Amino acid sequence: CQLAMAHNRKATTKLGTNVSVERAHPFIQSLNGVPLAFCQNGSVSAIIEQSNRENLVDTQLFFTQILEGIEQADFDLVSDRVGYLAREYKKPAEKFTSLNAVLLSPTHLFAWRLFRTDDSHQRPAADWYDGYYTLWCKRSADQIVIASERTDSGPGWELMKNGQFMGISLKD
Repeated sequence: CQLAMAHNRKATTKLGTNVSVERAHPFIQSLNGVPLAFCQNGSVSAIIEQSNRENLVDTQLFFTQILEGIEQADFDLVSDRVGYLAREYKKPAEKFTSLNAVLLSPTHLFAWRLFRTDDSHQRPAADWYDGYYTLWCKRSADQIVIASERTDSGPGWELMKNGQFMGISLKD
């Protein structure tokens, strides 16, 4: 199984001097000896002050907070933890724009699409472009691609729904 992860997105504003090449996605951390790679699209304003105090970017802190609440990277634990953090991040007025992310382990791929909505919970918040926080999936017999934008014009791309969480076993 060959794995690759790349991330090219605009940095969150309000991060001060924390934005640098060293803090570019994906981030790598170990959970009980298992290496994990993580990238995320969106600003987590609810944790910007803490990120700045700890000299991190918001995605690094989000990743750390996910791992602090789980013992292993399995579907239920990761999805429950991300859901919990999303509810916590909604409490302050600053909230978040999107928590769309991909988490990769040697044996699993997790992806979720979770963007902030307006009061109707049917479309992105009015101050954000409707199509910006997208996450697409394309599967074929020999590959799975998760991308914030379609990488080709061919058929087979499926737009993940807001709130959708996907877990894929990479074992043969």
